[in-house]
Amino acid sequence: MPLRLFAFSLSLLLAACAGTPEFDTAGVDPAALPKVVARDPQARGTRVFWGGVIAETRNLETVTHIQVIAFPLDAGGRPRPGDEPQGRFIIEQRGFLEPAKYAPGREVTVVGEVITTLEGRVGQAPYRFPVVRPRQLHLWPVERDAPRTTIHFGIGVGIYK
Repeated sequence: MPLRLFAFSLSLLLAACAGTPEFDTAGVDPAALPKVVARDPQARGTRVFWGGVIAETRNLETVTHIQVIAFPLDAGGRPRPGDEPQGRFIIEQRGFLEPAKYAPGREVTVVGEVITTLEGRVGQAPYRFPVVRPRQLHLWPVERDAPRTTIHFGIGVGIYK
């Protein structure tokens, strides 16, 4: 019986750790925010570690453009949409990405290089987007907002409101 309990506990622990990817942030410029990079013509080649919420995904002839509203990242690299937005950027991924999967509202994190800027619009307003070619691209699972199960061990009486 103790071996089964140990195996069960170990599997829970491993499952809890499995959802967080490792990002290679070597050479990343932490001061290079999307709204700052968009105004800097010398930003090409800057290595960035950005994330946010997808606003739009468009498939072009040979690449997919994912427009992202940037937010600060937590310690695991996941965007924090409750914080102040840091601008917008476009992830340029070679090939086709399914827009139903990379849908508006999904959270994404990228480590990559700024390759250019593109002129576009947000609503009716003109906007300059930094474009990032990803080295690492991670689409976060949706279940973050799902209710979490909590397990409590102990003896006694509990009252919850």
